[in-house]
Amino acid sequence: MTKLIESIKQMRKDAPKPFGLYSATAIGLDGGLNTYLNNFDSTNFTDFSAGLKVYRTSTYYPKKTRSRTIKRKGRVKLLEYAKEGQPILLVPSLVNKHYIFDLYEDNSFIKYLVSQGFRPFVIDWGEPGDVKHSFNLQSLIEDYVLFFATYLNQQLNSKVDLLGYCMGGVFALIAATKQEKLFNSLTLVATPYDFNEMPFTGMMKLYKSFYLEYLKTVNVSAELIQTLFFMLDCKGVLARIKHFASVEDKDQLKRMVALEDWLSDCIAVENTIAKDVLELWYDKNKLYHEDLNLNKLNLKTLLVTANNDAIVPKEASLKLLEEIPNIDHIACSSGHIGIMVGRKSQKEFYSKIVKSISK
Repeated sequence: MTKLIESIKQMRKDAPKPFGLYSATAIGLDGGLNTYLNNFDSTNFTDFSAGLKVYRTSTYYPKKTRSRTIKRKGRVKLLEYAKEGQPILLVPSLVNKHYIFDLYEDNSFIKYLVSQGFRPFVIDWGEPGDVKHSFNLQSLIEDYVLFFATYLNQQLNSKVDLLGYCMGGVFALIAATKQEKLFNSLTLVATPYDFNEMPFTGMMKLYKSFYLEYLKTVNVSAELIQTLFFMLDCKGVLARIKHFASVEDKDQLKRMVALEDWLSDCIAVENTIAKDVLELWYDKNKLYHEDLNLNKLNLKTLLVTANNDAIVPKEASLKLLEEIPNIDHIACSSGHIGIMVGRKSQKEFYSKIVKSISK
């Protein structure tokens, strides 16, 4: 635990990344150099600094639900959160860490699943570093998602429910389409499908040749990923940091700290899979190297969208309702992250998913 706390302390000390971009934007919103030459009248940067100090010096360290690693392949681990219950395999995004499923002590999707008789298993993607275990989109699906699903089928002598969140939803959809026999059901949460509706598509296509050249030699850094998210709503991001200085409710502050930890804990993406994502998803609007016939997918499928999702707009997901025969839809009044951890999540999301996939 001490080692974990020290790691969080260091992360908070360095957050947010890239700090230069955040601080320069705050200064720019104040009017830049001209404002400073005129006695520093504006408050964006001072409020940003005050909020950042509150976050960085917080002594709250969220307690995570106990888990154990039951299978490992390269850098990727399969985590188990309960000893019994209906098995469900959760697939997170690749750019943010898996503990979005267990972010808040008082509002954890993992804890809720366990309380409702489920046995959650979560894929922890780890971090790039070992070149022997770098992967592209095909190996990610076949050597990891389907590998772990097959392992669970054999160990439990049972099919498993499958749930993917964000980018993880795309992985889950591909895996289910390729090996439907491994799964009881499929749940897709804030999952992109029509990439022509995604916010970065125009930029990705415009600078495709530059990015492909860039990806020949380096991974996509955590700082670059954070920069892209920052570009979606720079004022909103700064407002989130500034709010730390004014919040008085201790429980709310804890939730803010836990969320900021997760956002700051962004990881790099290997150039091999980033190249596939750029060429297939954003340029060709195609999920996989091979054609996938979603019309033949017979799994009971649930699509969950967020009405206020700026990262994966619901329009990017809704086309799935036309492609998959046995599919239901839940629309939540939240944003991309709120759909998983918001105050309304249990009522709008957790309980409905459990009802949908329970035997």
